[in-house]
Amino acid sequence: MDPKSLREFLDALVKSPDLQPRDGLTFCNIGAKRTLEYFGGKDFYVPNIVADTMYSLLSSNLSGKWSRIDPEFASEQANEGKLVFAALPSWVLTGGHGHIAPLFPAPMEYSESLKMKVCMISNVGKVNAVMRTSQAFPPRWGNPQFYLYVPGAIAPYAG
Repeated sequence: MDPKSLREFLDALVKSPDLQPRDGLTFCNIGAKRTLEYFGGKDFYVPNIVADTMYSLLSSNLSGKWSRIDPEFASEQANEGKLVFAALPSWVLTGGHGHIAPLFPAPMEYSESLKMKVCMISNVGKVNAVMRTSQAFPPRWGNPQFYLYVPGAIAPYAG
């Protein structure tokens, strides 16, 4: 995908009125589902799917379409217009739910809290905006995990 088109889509995503936090609810799961669907993906087809389930689908790679990658490569791939998610489950975040966000095509920025450059994401959550991963994922856990979408991949044989 053209990085400019992806930036435009992700900018609109964080501004979507129906994804704004309200009544103590946040909607990273819906933002992630819309982003995957924008790329033609269907892995998040489950009704009312939550971030923890999305994380499990990414990390288990049952569809064969996800590859865990490091932050630098994740940023490079996003800057080429490819879909990469940053994600952590609730059992790591020690909160009520996990979190997931698509990477935003932009150069990595320095995180004062982590003392290193981090990826940029299109965050739908407590605050909806383009931001550093360290602003959406608690710095005490370091970087989130990054998963590259590989749409042409074939699911691994489970027989």
